[in-house]
Amino acid sequence: MNSTARKVIQVIPIAAIVAVGIWLIQTYGFDVETLRKNVRSLGVLAPLVLFGLRFISVVIPVIPGTAFAFIAGLTLGLGWGLLVIILADFLSCSLSFIYLVTTVEIWSKS
Repeated sequence: MNSTARKVIQVIPIAAIVAVGIWLIQTYGFDVETLRKNVRSLGVLAPLVLFGLRFISVVIPVIPGTAFAFIAGLTLGLGWGLLVIILADFLSCSLSFIYLVTTVEIWSKS
C-alpha cells in the first residue's frame, strides 16, 4: 500500500467522528440549558464523568478535548470546571509520561 492510500485511511476515522458530531448537533441542536440540565442530572458523578472524558481525550489525541473543557466550564462553573480539567490533564499527562519512560527502559534493556 502506498503512502497516499495510508494517509487517506488515517483520515477516514477522524472525518467520520467530525461528521457524526456535526450530524448530532444538527439533529439535536446545541442548547446550553439542556446540556447543563443533562450533566447536572448526573449529580455527584458529573465531575468524575467530565474528568474521565478529558482524561481519555488527552491519552487518545483524536478525541477533541476542548469540547470537554468547554462543557466542564459551562456546567460546573469556572472554578470547579477548571479544577477538573487541570487535574485530568495533569494526571493523564503524568501517567502517559511514566508509561513512556517505563516502555523505553524495557526496550533499551532488550
